[in-house]
Formats: sequence, C-alpha cells, structure tokens
Amino acid sequence: MPTVHKHALLAFNGIGVSVVIYSCLNYMQQKHQQAIQQLDQFASLVAHELRSPLTSISLGIGHSLRQRAGLTTSQIMALETAQAEAQRSQLILTDLLQISKAPSSPSDFTCQRLDPYPLLISQATQAKQQLGAHVQIHCSLNISERLLWAAPNPCKQIVWNLIENSAKYADPSHPIELAITADQGDTYLQIHVADRGAQFSSEQCQAIFTPFYRLATPSEKPGSGLGLTLVRRFAEAMGGSVSARPQEGGGLIVSLALPRAGQAPGPRQRDCHPQTNESNGADELGGG
Repeated sequence: MPTVHKHALLAFNGIGVSVVIYSCLNYMQQKHQQAIQQLDQFASLVAHELRSPLTSISLGIGHSLRQRAGLTTSQIMALETAQAEAQRSQLILTDLLQISKAPSSPSDFTCQRLDPYPLLISQATQAKQQLGAHVQIHCSLNISERLLWAAPNPCKQIVWNLIENSAKYADPSHPIELAITADQGDTYLQIHVADRGAQFSSEQCQAIFTPFYRLATPSEKPGSGLGLTLVRRFAEAMGGSVSARPQEGGGLIVSLALPRAGQAPGPRQRDCHPQTNESNGADELGGG
C-alpha cells in the first residue's frame, strides 16, 4: 500500500476513534444528567410523601407534652427527644425539596447585573436580628468593579446559608467577616465568609459540601446537613464554584466565586440596573 494511502487510512481511523470517544463521553454525560434528574425527582417525591405523617407525629408529640400531667420525668424526656428529632426530620425534608428543585445549569436561571454589596448588608442585618451574629463586611471595590452576573434569590440563599453555618460553629467572641475581592482582569468575583472557631482539617473542609455531612452531632448543632450542599448546587448552576479552607489558629474560610458582569450572557440572562450602594471599607453589624 502506498505511503500516502497508509497515512490517509491512519488519519481516517484516528478521526473515527475520536468520534467514537466523543459519542461515548456525550452519552455518559447525558446518562449522568438523567441520573441526577431521577435522584432529584425521587428526593422530591419522598420529601412530599413524608411531610404529612411527620407533621402529624410532631403535632401528636406536642399535644402529649402539653398534657404532661401524670407523665414521669423519663417519659417527658423521651417525648422531648422525639419532638426534636421530628423537627429535625422536617428540616431535612424541607432542604431536600429545595435541593431537588434547584436549577442545575446557568440556562435554568434568569441572571442579571447584580451588586453583591447590598445583598451582604441585608443578609448580615438579618443574621444580627435572627441569630445575634456579629458581622463585619469588607469591600474596597467600587460598584463597577464588583458587579456579578447572577440570579439574586439564589445568591441571597447562598450568603444566608454561609453566614448561618459560620454562626453555628464560630466563636461568638469573634466577628464573622464577609469580604468581596477580585484581581485585575479576573473573570470571577470572590465572596469570602471567614470565622474564628474550632480547627478543621483540609479533609473536613472538602467534605462539608457533601449531603448530610456534619461537623457536629444534631444534638450539639441543629441543622439538616444540606445547607452547604445547596450552596454548592446554586454556585455551580450559576457557572461558579465554592470551596473552603481552614484558618490558621482555628476557624474556616469559605470562598464563593461567581462570574463578573461582562461575561457572555446565557440564553435566559437579562440586564437590569443594579443597586448603587457604595462602600470603600468595612461595615460592622454587631450582635449587641
């Protein structure tokens, strides 16, 4: 066989192999997406089916506790434990429903130009009122430098979940610190949530976004173990990412990266006028 024909045949075979590999990868990706959708549907179905009986159980336990005359101390303690577990189960189901309905790609969101600074202010104020959290906000970027291309409500949920998680584990004598940063030319804006508290390992920092992973037992720290899973789901669905690392001396820094305004808009993205609150330093919202 002439050399030129051999080269042509090798090139043809190479193209054929590439097409097969691409087809296989595309098929696997489709199957992966289908599996995720099926799991989401299953989680939603289970959560819906269990909410009613759990509500009935919780109401029944509450009624028994109100009519506690004649109950022994051990019986009251058992009922209180059962009530706490029922309430925790309801919280898990609520979070499961939220995760199952969460969008999985940027095209599922209606994004807009968003200034994250007012959002941090509102969530920090809410944390002060509801959690008694002491929050400081640092931002030296002007409004044109800190604009995101993101969906407001998911961003609000992300920030709230991160502040709530910090308030749960942090040393209350130290403030929770929020910071907005970006380097010149970066395509992503960084929002950092830092606290001071217990020392965590790198392995724990990687695991905290896993569903149902907890750094403490439910009796020590209430929660479903799904709040940071939802943070990751929303961040990745908006084309961003989230990571955590331990602080030297104790505590945690969680960093959220989201696309800056000016990136190519997706098919359902729209533009709007952002809020124009300016900040060039640190704002503090204390816990009293």
